[in-house]
Amino acid sequence: MPWSGPLSAPACGSTVHNGGVVPEGESPPHRDFLELSRRAYEAFALAYTPGPPELIPSFRVWHYPAAGPLVSWVVFQCRVGVSRATNPIVRRTTWDRDSDLERLAIQTRRRPRLDPTLATKEAELEEGRLARFVDEASKLAVPRGSVKTPYVSEQRLEFGLEGYDVEGRDGRPRVRIEWDREPSPRLWPITEWARQVRDWLRVSLP
Repeated sequence: MPWSGPLSAPACGSTVHNGGVVPEGESPPHRDFLELSRRAYEAFALAYTPGPPELIPSFRVWHYPAAGPLVSWVVFQCRVGVSRATNPIVRRTTWDRDSDLERLAIQTRRRPRLDPTLATKEAELEEGRLARFVDEASKLAVPRGSVKTPYVSEQRLEFGLEGYDVEGRDGRPRVRIEWDREPSPRLWPITEWARQVRDWLRVSLP
């Protein structure tokens, strides 16, 4: 899975689904939740910056279930060709979407708070295990038509991953692959790799 390939990403914070405009007739709580969701997904997309000292983002995986907390993990490591004096790090961002939705549903303020309830935590990773995952990823074949340019939207598929420019040229994500609970068989090797990575990151950062 060559993440330093020719695909380039638009700047984070680009146009959202439906331009962020709520169709005529939508209720204020729904409009508020769309805006709150946009801010949460933007925070997920930007979780790679600023990075830890001497490290750059390598890849991001996420799980956005229909119910319960939404979680995104960004893995940072040393630049290619740089001596590894610093251990790799994972940064986890969690959004308590259910609590925010409940808060907006029962809110009585005319202008409710639209900042998502986010929590961020970091932990060091075992370098050897990460190196094996990265090596496995480099051997995965990406099916034609499955790669998307990174974007910000209030509607996302349940699972996904982004690969960053590992040479650190611009620091932005370069490719994205997303799937639902029942992905295409063509994506099974990638989805299984991502599942194993998520399981490892959950253990590394409980």
